[in-house]
Amino acid sequence: MKKLERSLSLKNILVIGFSAMLGTGIFVTPGVIYSSTGGSIFLAYLLGGLFSIPAAMAMSELATSMPVSGGIYAYSERTFGPFIGTVVGFGLWLSLLFKSAFALLGFGEYLQIFTDLPSLWAGLIALLMVTLLNISGAGKVAGMIAYVVAACLLVVGATSVLTINDVSIENLTPFFRKGFNGFMVAISIGVGAFAGLIKLSAIAEEVKNPEVNLSKGILLSLFGVGAVYVSVSFILASSLDHLALKEDFKPLYSLAGQAMGDWGGKGLAIVAILTLVSMANAGILAASRFPFAMSRDHLFPTFFGKISPRFLTPVRSILLSGILTCLIVLTLDVVKVAKLASIFIIMMFLLVNLTVIVLREASPQWYTPKYKMPLYPFLPLSGILGGIVLLLYMGSLTVMSFILVLIPSLIIYLFYGKSVERKGVVGIRGVRKDLLDDTQTTRKRAWPEELELAHKAKIVIPLFGYEFSAETLVEVGTIISEGERIEVAYIFEIPEQSELGDFEDPPFLRALKRRIHLMAEEKKTPLTFDPVVTHDITKTLFEIGQRVHCHWLLVEWGHLKRKKSSYQEPLGWIKDHLHCHLAWYADKGVRHFKKVLLILKGNENDQLVFEVARLFIKRGDIVLSIVFENDSIGNLHMNQTEDAMREILNAKEVQRFSTSVVDYDKELNKIIELSVDHDLLIFGREKSTTLEDFFGSRDSKLLEKSACSALYLHSSS
Repeated sequence: MKKLERSLSLKNILVIGFSAMLGTGIFVTPGVIYSSTGGSIFLAYLLGGLFSIPAAMAMSELATSMPVSGGIYAYSERTFGPFIGTVVGFGLWLSLLFKSAFALLGFGEYLQIFTDLPSLWAGLIALLMVTLLNISGAGKVAGMIAYVVAACLLVVGATSVLTINDVSIENLTPFFRKGFNGFMVAISIGVGAFAGLIKLSAIAEEVKNPEVNLSKGILLSLFGVGAVYVSVSFILASSLDHLALKEDFKPLYSLAGQAMGDWGGKGLAIVAILTLVSMANAGILAASRFPFAMSRDHLFPTFFGKISPRFLTPVRSILLSGILTCLIVLTLDVVKVAKLASIFIIMMFLLVNLTVIVLREASPQWYTPKYKMPLYPFLPLSGILGGIVLLLYMGSLTVMSFILVLIPSLIIYLFYGKSVERKGVVGIRGVRKDLLDDTQTTRKRAWPEELELAHKAKIVIPLFGYEFSAETLVEVGTIISEGERIEVAYIFEIPEQSELGDFEDPPFLRALKRRIHLMAEEKKTPLTFDPVVTHDITKTLFEIGQRVHCHWLLVEWGHLKRKKSSYQEPLGWIKDHLHCHLAWYADKGVRHFKKVLLILKGNENDQLVFEVARLFIKRGDIVLSIVFENDSIGNLHMNQTEDAMREILNAKEVQRFSTSVVDYDKELNKIIELSVDHDLLIFGREKSTTLEDFFGSRDSKLLEKSACSALYLHSSS
């Protein structure tokens, strides 16, 4: 599939970002915000910008991990699956089309200063012009509007300086003309003035060095434009009479006219016209990428996913966006367009914060952002909470917006997206009833093409890339396998939208394969090593466990290195549904196991603990200690003699033997202290609640804090 040309530099990103926000946000929106709140307009802009910070940082993080066309749509589709992706893609498309229409209507208002041409017709002519510019190429357009943005900043700055003498705090009265409710509505509209951030994330596939330039461009655009909004709106509200400013859709023209006379006002109007056109251009540019990206993901007609070989742009998607913008301009008034666009933007900002939380917690292998938002999870949670509050204050318009998005999205999904088999990260890592329903079929069917493991093996060791030492993990596997074959599967999880055949093995894989084979030869254990590329890591691991000849699945306890909850491990839900034994190995750097500590809990995993302990004892002289949980004393007869315990273990190689009793619930620290004097801790898994899985169960805390390496066992379901 032909890809978009990466032609946009950091300068181009800043130009597009500033032009996408400075247009209506400074030349038209102040009148709409002032009508809702009065003199506190600058506070509405300030708080709107502060609310946008979590979303901006979230988009920066997501964009550095997924620099693809579509922006928030692509992030949500990969995270939540095709249905939510369709809803978000359509919602973003509409929001940007509304913002473009708002800019075109503002363009018509300013153009009336010079001509009697109706503002509606003026907007339609401008729409035709920017549509043709977008077809010619994003980089060319960005270069053309760079001078417009510079002129806008210069003229707006000069106007603000010249009107400082007219500033009067008395003009800020009434400060809250419609009370707190009106002020909250004003903040919501202020958030909509930062919609250009979404446009920047949508063009990620066309950015040079996106891992660096995109995050810088998004954050610099936010803070730069926010400073302009707050300073200019303060001067505007404190210099003009409130009756003149109310619902004035040419507020800066009025300000310039008051300070510099008629010619000054007209000079600013010219800059406003050019800036609003550039904003409409940026809106069409970003909006057109959503049907383009959805088409490539089979959620929209494939007709719109084609790139012009001449211009290297999605011409059909640009034309469709232009036609829909034309319909909005013809049917809706300025105020309603502004409010609806702001509601859509708030919804998207809320969602992008939620997306970061889900991806951080689910931790798919492919999610490796070069930039990470700070103060996680408090920053994205504050963005989500703030978005909900603002939407509630927008009242019935919020309900209307949901209807405008959900109904068309559902129709599109039923026609195009329902047949898509992608599940998203949430679907892959969640409850997999599809795997349970197909259990019998899975056992009989041929091994999937992407999982061509060459030989039957008693133990399969999946590697995910976070292992402390893959060689040590395999060495532990040689002990458990008792000389039978081991299969090492290095698993690469890639997004569902990526082609499996496009993946190339990284250079380090050959070196790792060589070292592991050498180690297996020294242990005289047959071993095969295969890379496995998969979209669905849960299904891959589940089907490994379904193999009749697979007795064990051995993985490293990855949370030691990543410091994350057990919810994030690759096994996730399937750990309770495997048809083979499961062993987690917590590697603390120990290479020789002479002193082994067993913990017996009186559950179904104790027998597995004995069996694995026997395998280690066979390897040489062992000093063995057994700790009984209080609840297990009656079942395991604490008073058994040392000889009787050796008979159970069938292990004459045990040098010394000791037993003790510890209350596992209350004396976890005592077990941790015991681990200091041992090389290996072996214990079985106990069932945990969802809350414990997320924040850490007693077992996971023991694995993390143990001073020695540990084997954590779970018997086949």
